[in-house]
Amino acid sequence: MNRQRLRSSALFAGVCLALALVPAAAAAEPAADEWPIAHNSGHTNSSPTTKLKPPLKVKWMTRVPGKFWTGAVVAERRVVAHDENGYLFCLDAETGELLWRHFTFGECGSYGYPPAIYGGRVYITAPEYGKNPNGMRCFDLETGKLIWQKPSGILSKIPGADGRCFPSLSPQVADGKLFYIANANAKGGAYPGPNQCQVQCWNAATGEPLWNYTMSESPTPRCSLVVVGDTVYASAAGRQTVALALDGKPRWSTKEHSLAASGAVAIGQIAHRSGELWFKGGGDGNVGDFLTVLNAADGTFKRKAMLPFYSIQWAFMGERYYGRASVKTPEAFDLSTGRKANVTYKVPNASFGSGCSETVAANGYIYAGFGNTADAAKRGNLWCAWEAATGEPVWIFPNATNCCPSPAIAYDRLYWVCSSDGLIYCFESAPGGKTP
Repeated sequence: MNRQRLRSSALFAGVCLALALVPAAAAAEPAADEWPIAHNSGHTNSSPTTKLKPPLKVKWMTRVPGKFWTGAVVAERRVVAHDENGYLFCLDAETGELLWRHFTFGECGSYGYPPAIYGGRVYITAPEYGKNPNGMRCFDLETGKLIWQKPSGILSKIPGADGRCFPSLSPQVADGKLFYIANANAKGGAYPGPNQCQVQCWNAATGEPLWNYTMSESPTPRCSLVVVGDTVYASAAGRQTVALALDGKPRWSTKEHSLAASGAVAIGQIAHRSGELWFKGGGDGNVGDFLTVLNAADGTFKRKAMLPFYSIQWAFMGERYYGRASVKTPEAFDLSTGRKANVTYKVPNASFGSGCSETVAANGYIYAGFGNTADAAKRGNLWCAWEAATGEPVWIFPNATNCCPSPAIAYDRLYWVCSSDGLIYCFESAPGGKTP
């Protein structure tokens, strides 16, 4: 009997060991109708599959105790947003029910950090000054439980910068690896210390550090990264732009072209579209900023393209891209020439004192938000939609606060976060609805 029990125990242990050695199933890739990171996959600021068509109606509205600078991300039927006080909020994308919130110890002036949703987890980096600046964190999407936390560095609060953290950059996941770019302490100690601008990689499941790639031996206030397929593209202001394999091995590098070190007003994100890399290359401070376009396969220069003054990000759709200047409505540009298209986007009877929401595009329409009306007799604090081809306004939604967070489009719906009153909205198409 004892021998039989021993044989059974040994067999059970062997089965357990065999199961433990079987690799875990790979996390499903984000669906085309989701918005899993800030600016969406590839940083295109557009949704390729949505059927969303304005005018829109409110599906649900939820108030949370937070103030927001960055917009929400939407994937795996969840809406996740990070507020300026360091709280991470998770809502049901269908009903708006608040499922959980977690304090990330984030503190960065008046800005929050955009998260990423991938494989049942939420990834975010947020600063803990004096201890672990910009610690990378991984949370369970369903419960909000902290799974792991590792050092990462800080994006833009460096000596000589303007003292603000303005990242607007989500961590990104590919092939079970988590990627970010930051000014990390070269010796692994507390900030400030000796810093390098690094592309960083962790095991997304465990947080085990896998590799770093040094973009610059000194920190930079402007850097960006986008992961597309099996390649990590990164750029550090005034230093270099690189393409890396997912194991960190360089595929190409150029020091001739990189994010603007000066001239351009706002930090922009490197974007990938149809085999091309787009990023803010500079500006003259008067007429506007410009984009640099490289061949993503080998890093060779292709052309320059126009961009409105102060544009933070641009949206691709069809044969055009769209950006906006501060306190201005969006502008359209031709993809092949980089020149401004002959179309005007107006808001009837409106006056604005600010306009920091980025433009997003989907299904032939573009969206942007405005705030701080300069004339009490005119409209202000508005979310708007236009027909992209004609500039015709087709939807206007007034709200009580500024409109700096950018919207996300997922599941044929528009998700938008108000700046200072903690309201999170979900909109859907309203067939037969009225135009402004």
